[in-house]
Amino acid sequence: SRRLDALKEWRRVRSAEFKLDPGVLAPLSSLQIVSRANPKTLDEMLALPDLTRWRIHEFGAEWIAVMSKS
Repeated sequence: SRRLDALKEWRRVRSAEFKLDPGVLAPLSSLQIVSRANPKTLDEMLALPDLTRWRIHEFGAEWIAVMSKS
């Protein structure tokens, strides 16, 4: 899907900035959950199971913005 591809590109760029393995920054399973659900708000994202809260708080707004452009 375009949303998942956009999130993977976001992960590639951000993991390089943090000097982290992409899977550590945001596991593929998390990106798949988010891309399928396509939440429009952080509250909608927080309601999704199996996502770590710290990732949502740190990156959730970025994920929503990335998906809205794809």
